[in-house]
Amino acid sequence: MHFTRIAVFFFTVLSLAVLIAAKPQSDIQSTLDKVAQVFNSRDGCVWKGTSPFCDGGCNVKGHVVRDTSTTGDGERCLTGIKVLCCPSALPGL
Repeated sequence: MHFTRIAVFFFTVLSLAVLIAAKPQSDIQSTLDKVAQVFNSRDGCVWKGTSPFCDGGCNVKGHVVRDTSTTGDGERCLTGIKVLCCPSALPGL
């Protein structure tokens, strides 16, 4: 009985730690980060996908995938990947 209480306690603490670590950024902060990233990028490339659950995709017209990474421009992805989207050298892509 005593072991069960200890196991439940540690499971609860571990679950809370995972939930706190996976807390998403606020919408405002995320938008500001994206805008700053565009202005700071000299070649027009932008990392797509936000940790911890990255779902990067290059869905910007005229851009193509140049690179993929689990860390990209900052924090590591727990799942998925980040994608570096850059302007296409070919017109119409």
